[in-house]
Amino acid sequence: MKKILFIENRLKTLLWARLAEEFVSQGLECRFLVQNNLFRVAGHENYIIPFPESNDFSKSEGTFFDKLKIQDRSVSIFSRSNDHYNYYYNEIEKYLCNYDPDVVIGECTLFHELIAIEICKKKNIEFIHPTSCRYPLGRFSLYKYDTLQPCNENKLFEINDHDVALETEIKERSIVPDYIKRTTSIKDSIEGKLKKYAVKKYSLHGRIKGEVYNTPSLFKAAAKDTSVIYNKHCWDSCAIDIEAIDDWNKTVLVPLQLQPEANIDVWGYPYNNQVENVLELLRIIPKSWSVLLKANPKTKYELSSDLLSLLRENDRVNALKHSTTMDDIFNLSKYIYSVTGTINIEAALAGKINISNKFYPVSLFSKKEHIEGDLYGFRYDAEKGSLAAYLRENSFEGIISDPINSPSCISSDNISKITKAFFGYFFLRITNDI
Repeated sequence: MKKILFIENRLKTLLWARLAEEFVSQGLECRFLVQNNLFRVAGHENYIIPFPESNDFSKSEGTFFDKLKIQDRSVSIFSRSNDHYNYYYNEIEKYLCNYDPDVVIGECTLFHELIAIEICKKKNIEFIHPTSCRYPLGRFSLYKYDTLQPCNENKLFEINDHDVALETEIKERSIVPDYIKRTTSIKDSIEGKLKKYAVKKYSLHGRIKGEVYNTPSLFKAAAKDTSVIYNKHCWDSCAIDIEAIDDWNKTVLVPLQLQPEANIDVWGYPYNNQVENVLELLRIIPKSWSVLLKANPKTKYELSSDLLSLLRENDRVNALKHSTTMDDIFNLSKYIYSVTGTINIEAALAGKINISNKFYPVSLFSKKEHIEGDLYGFRYDAEKGSLAAYLRENSFEGIISDPINSPSCISSDNISKITKAFFGYFFLRITNDI
């Protein structure tokens, strides 16, 4: 293991930079591939992709680019043209071929990262995406390319008492991942607003310096944010109370997933369009059944005008008010649909039926069973503690974030934990190769 290439991802690059320092001290060579030149990393070699000139734009066609248009938030949500795709694909491919890294490390969120992942697949270059694994808390996994499959996946594990206890806590919803927790104090609310301001300040600065392909204009962003406020009002005005649900045994709960977010846009592809997902669900469930939509606590662009139209026009679709929490309805629900939501883990452990087989690794421990008519679901059917044990064995202690949202992520202790996880994986991989 000699050459490591990090892919710039805005503020997350500050974490990559700290990791690079440790990697270099351990004898590895580290470079950075940078799309947004505001985030070039001092003290390391950076290849800053020049912004395209007017004659660099061209029509992007093909299966991969069609997929990328759906996953890329700038195109799918902010209606940006995708005529820059070919240029960036060629520039990134040229650099990857010239540098020929042993491993590429990055996220699978922004368009240039997704292009890099596609090229790495084609060139058989290993791409690692480190990110939170949801459960156990305070841990992260190293995922392959743009998937939820852990690198060097371990399916052979021993279950311990902590695994069984964790599953009980998840089932009883006595713990939830940090990113799901609601703001509960004025201090948290103020800190949250300051963090959003800091992120927007960096984004604006980057756009002023020429980065317009991952960063929407202030006008477009403000217009979208205003539409969310309006749509939330419209949603709540036609939402129903829990008491209005006639029969929970004929109700499929659909907790909306936040968009844009790699969780559904990338990991959930091709099921990114949540309106289409609901329409398909209505098609396969019995006609006497209904769909109950629950808004995401952090509602964003998934609450679209198309979704509101579906809610208004279809009497088999109902919505719960934003004030309704998952704790209010979890025990009442029997059937749950989600593409890649954390709710799939919680529902499976609680013995509910997941009308989806997309989420990994729940499907590893589930069996398909006939429910009624054309409706099929997945019910957790494994030894108690096995799912928690799987998640533990395929994760590492540490926090993957950026210093704005989680200042402790670049602390010496956390960097040491992440470095240890990477080197443990590198050693294991080399050992397996031998």
